[in-house]
Amino acid sequence: MNKKSGLPAISIVSIVATCISSLAFASSFGGATGSATVDSKALIASNGDNEYQYNAVLLVVDPNDGYKYIGNQIVGPEGGSRSPWTDMITRGLNEEGLAYTWTYVAPDNIEPDSGEAFGITFEQFGRMVLSQAATVEEAIELVDEYPRAYHGNFLFADASGTMAMLEISTKSYEVIFQGDDGTIGRANSWLSPEMQRLSEASDDMSDSGWRQNRWDELLEANSGSITEQTMMRMASDYEGALEHGWSIESHRCDPETTVCRSASTSSEVISPSDGTFWWNWGWGSGRQPRFPEQQGIHDRSWGVYVPFKLSALKPGEYVTKDSRLTPLAIRYIMNHFEISTPTMEIDSIKGQSEETWVRTQ
Repeated sequence: MNKKSGLPAISIVSIVATCISSLAFASSFGGATGSATVDSKALIASNGDNEYQYNAVLLVVDPNDGYKYIGNQIVGPEGGSRSPWTDMITRGLNEEGLAYTWTYVAPDNIEPDSGEAFGITFEQFGRMVLSQAATVEEAIELVDEYPRAYHGNFLFADASGTMAMLEISTKSYEVIFQGDDGTIGRANSWLSPEMQRLSEASDDMSDSGWRQNRWDELLEANSGSITEQTMMRMASDYEGALEHGWSIESHRCDPETTVCRSASTSSEVISPSDGTFWWNWGWGSGRQPRFPEQQGIHDRSWGVYVPFKLSALKPGEYVTKDSRLTPLAIRYIMNHFEISTPTMEIDSIKGQSEETWVRTQ
C-alpha cells in the first residue's frame, strides 16, 4: 500500500546546518544488475567504515506518512562530538523495494560542505529517501527537488532491477550510471570530470583508489555469475590489507606502525526484488582483529550475514551498537530459521585468492 503523503516530518523550516569537526570516514560499495547477475535482479553491497568509537545499529521503522523500511544507523560515542553522519540511516531498504547505500565524499572549497550548506542533512536524507521513494527515478527526483546539506557517492536500486549511481555535492550532482544492466563500484572519490573539479581525485595507490579499483576488478571478473553470496565475498575481500593496510574489508591498520584508524562497522548485501536486507555487524569475514587493544569491541564482528526479510519484521531495534541481537531479532530468527545464528556456505569467486578470504567459522 502506498502510504506516501508528502515529505515526512522534514520541513524546510526544520533544516539547519551546523559546523561539525571533520572525522575520518571511509566506505565502499558495489552494485550489479541485469546480465551481470545470475537471475537479472539488482544487488547492492556495501561496507560502512568509521572510527572505532562509532558503531552501527539495525532498525525497522514504519512511519505513518511513508513506507516501512529497514536501515543501518550510525551511532556515535556518548558525550563525543557529532559527525555529519551521526544518526544517519546510511543504507537501507523499504517495503516498495527501493534500496540505497552511500560513501562519503566532500567538496573541497568550490561548493559548501555539509556544515556550511543549507538543506536536507545526512540524517534527514536517509529517512526521507527510504520513506518516500518507491523507485530509483523517485529517489533521483528527491535529490533534485530539495536543497542539499549532504554529499558523497549514492547507489540506488529498486525491485524492477533498475540501478543508479550518483555523485552528489551540495550544489551539483551527476548521474553516473542509470539502467537495468551492468555493474558499478565506488569508494570515497568522485571520478567524473564534472565532479572532480570539486574534490581532489584519489590516485590508484591511495586508500580510496585501492578499494575503488578492487571493487571494479571483482565485479568485472564475476559479471554474469553474481549472486548475494558473491557480493558477500566481495565485501569481505582482504586483498592489500597485509601489504599496506587498505582493503575492501577495512580493518585499516598500518602494517608498519600498527596504528588502526577505522573499521567496517557493518556490512550488507541488499536484494530489492526479494525484500531482503542481508546484514552483518562489523566486518564480513569475522576474522579476529590484528590489534585488538586499538579496536574496541570489534572482535565481536559476526562473520555471517543474517537475512532480514522486511515483510516479516516489526518496527523496532534489531541489533544494538555493541553487536547484540535484541528480543525482536531473536524471535524473528527463531520463527523463520529455527536456529539462533543463520549461516550459509559462500563459494569461491573469480579474482580472489584463498589468502584474501579467511572466514571465521
